[in-house]
Amino acid sequence: PNSTVEAVAVDSAGRVIIGGGFTQVAGEPRFRIARLGVDGSLDTSFRTGSGFNTTVETLLLQSDGKVVVGGSFTTYEGESHGRVTRLIGGSPDGQALDYAEWVLLHFDATEAADPSISGPEVDFDQDGMSNLLESAFGGNPKSTDAAERLPTISIIGDRYAFTFYCNANRTDIDYTVEASVNLGLGPWPEIAVSPSGTIVTSPGGECVVVDPGGGLRQVTLTGTSTIAAVPMQFFRVRIDVID
Repeated sequence: PNSTVEAVAVDSAGRVIIGGGFTQVAGEPRFRIARLGVDGSLDTSFRTGSGFNTTVETLLLQSDGKVVVGGSFTTYEGESHGRVTRLIGGSPDGQALDYAEWVLLHFDATEAADPSISGPEVDFDQDGMSNLLESAFGGNPKSTDAAERLPTISIIGDRYAFTFYCNANRTDIDYTVEASVNLGLGPWPEIAVSPSGTIVTSPGGECVVVDPGGGLRQVTLTGTSTIAAVPMQFFRVRIDVID
């Protein structure tokens, strides 16, 4: 390779998958990921097209032959694949990652095997967000980025608006937004829910979804009542992992 190799994985056939910052292997264009044969030569059957736009940092080879790839990239072959994707034969397999796979991309093997470090309720970086919330909101469990990922409230027109981030690679999570006029006592009726990654709003509410890249979706929901009608409103988002 003409630049650094950051990650290596060996498949059951003895072929070596490499990832890093390179753009060529054996004089052929290979953008940050490539596969080598057992003799070390470039495997041209592993087709990756224009590859990743920036560095590949992590490779996880699954028992079914698929490769989970992590890094600082935001696209693969020109399509949005922020920071993590899964390939089969060099092509995206179109399936989302679950929590266990997310853990393996952010923690080393020892950390991933220790639930006191990588468990869903643990706040590894002590920024106020558990590992589960980091994975759901597109955060980094080893970077204190909670201020960038926590939901916010603003005013749009005559209504309050609630904005939060979703991890675009996690369709095994349901995001349910609830609203109340009483923080302590409730009730907390649902105003939006995201079954299987889609957003369904209650009558009177509106939803705007923006894809800023980096594997994130920014969701903004307006309340079902005007500020004049309900001057004090509280919002929260509930995270449910789908088995």
